[in-house]
Amino acid sequence: CTKLNYPPGITNGEDLVLFGQAIALYDVVHVPYPTARIHAHTGRARDNLPAIRRIGYSTVELLFNPEILPSEFMYYKSEFMARKALSLGRAFLQGKSYAEAKAAYSIAWKHNPLVFLNFTHLFRGLKARLGR
Repeated sequence: CTKLNYPPGITNGEDLVLFGQAIALYDVVHVPYPTARIHAHTGRARDNLPAIRRIGYSTVELLFNPEILPSEFMYYKSEFMARKALSLGRAFLQGKSYAEAKAAYSIAWKHNPLVFLNFTHLFRGLKARLGR
């Protein structure tokens, strides 16, 4: 049995690391209906820009840890990096941190320019480049 990596100190994206590794390593079942309700509250990690900055891209490295994840899954690392950069870019835009947003969208472009075929991502990327 492989030990999953629940990253201590990570308060934003820790679930992606844990569930990503579980899906890759174990037989899982898709449940087609909600099994939990998410409570959105003020102060949640998703809106904590200092924590988002601190954690940055570390969840990518934690998920794609070669000591845990089999090599055949490393193919997805670049796509995951692009999606993480989009997520960070959105958070930085919401926080009006345009230089950080621009850098994040540039990383997304480097890893998978096709993500910008989605109009929302394209619009946000242009907004970051324009700084507004």
